[in-house]
Amino acid sequence: MTITTLPQIIPAQPGKPVLDNVFELQAFARAIAVDGVWTTDIARATASLFDGIATTWNAEHSTNRFDAVHDALQRGEIPVGGRCLEVGSGTGQITPLLADHFDEVVSADLSTAMLTQAPGSASFRICCDAAQLPLRDHIFDAAVLVDTFCFAHELVRVLKNNGYIVWINLLGQDGPLYVPADDIANALPGNWAGTESAAGWGSWGILSATSPAPSSTPTGTSSE
Repeated sequence: MTITTLPQIIPAQPGKPVLDNVFELQAFARAIAVDGVWTTDIARATASLFDGIATTWNAEHSTNRFDAVHDALQRGEIPVGGRCLEVGSGTGQITPLLADHFDEVVSADLSTAMLTQAPGSASFRICCDAAQLPLRDHIFDAAVLVDTFCFAHELVRVLKNNGYIVWINLLGQDGPLYVPADDIANALPGNWAGTESAAGWGSWGILSATSPAPSSTPTGTSSE
C-alpha cells in the first residue's frame, strides 16, 4: 500500500471551527471503517439524530467550505465522466460539484429528512444504510465520501475493479469523522494505493485498487 502526499496549494483561512468530543467521534468512525463496528440499533440512532437536525444543518452544522472537494476533483486524477456513488450525501451541498465532474451521481443517505432538504435534481437519491446498499455489484466508477462513515467491504462490492474511492474530511484531522487515508486503504479488501493532500481546512485521499479484492466480498441483494 503506497499513498503519495501532494503539497497543499489552497491555504487554510482563519476561523476554523473547533468541535467538541472530536477524539471520541474519530475513534468511533475508525472502528466502523477498520473493525466493521455497526449494528441496526446504531443505524437507527444515527438516522434519528440527523433527521432531527436536518432543517438547520446547512445554517448551523455544515462548514460550507468545500476546498478539499474542489482540490480532490482537480488534482486527484479521477477520470471525468462515469457513474459516481455519493455516500452520506446529506442535504446535497456537495452533489452539484460531483454532478459537474461525473456523468451520473447516485446520492445515498441514511436520513430521509436530510435527503428531503437536498435541492434540485443533480442526482438520483436513495435513503438507505450504506453498510448494505441496495445496489448491484461493480457498477460505479467512483465512490465519494465527505464527512461520513466508511463501510469498506460494501464500497468495494459496488465499485468497478478500476474504481476510485474519494475520502474527504472538510475539517481535516480536526474533523469528527476523520480517519487517515492509509487506515482506510488498509481496511479495504485487496491492495490499494493512492494520493492524498490538504486543502483549506480539509483533507482528501483518493484510493484505487492495485489488485482485486478476495472473491468472498459480500454480494448485494437488490437491483440497481
